[in-house]
Amino acid sequence: MDVEVLFNSNTRPLASPETAARVHALGLENAAREIPLLPDASGMAAWRDWHDLAGLTFAPRKNALSLPDANSRLQAVIAGNGLGMQDAFAEPEIESGQPVWISELGLTNFAYCISLPTKRNVTEAEEHFRNWIRAQDF
Repeated sequence: MDVEVLFNSNTRPLASPETAARVHALGLENAAREIPLLPDASGMAAWRDWHDLAGLTFAPRKNALSLPDANSRLQAVIAGNGLGMQDAFAEPEIESGQPVWISELGLTNFAYCISLPTKRNVTEAEEHFRNWIRAQDF
């Protein structure tokens, strides 16, 4: 596979305004232990990495909820079901005041990529899509 990085992602935690108030009252480390951390497609790897970056002990509540889809996870955050890791694709919702960032610390080791097979010629449709997605202003 040929993999091309389209853009890097600055991924950081966010919460509903009500949950963010609770985070503020508890303090970030206590809140990350008491409020469910919603896993992403990496499972809990992003949360572990973020805790390391923040210098916090990773000891989350047991959480049976699994939301690998970013849109479903964002809706769960907005509904107050926990803390989520998101990136700039959540900005429209943040600008509307629905969720809020709870930390300025972000993971920069994530990226959006496109991959295409190397063992065969790329079809015209695949090439058209690759050119289209490269031209997008993310």
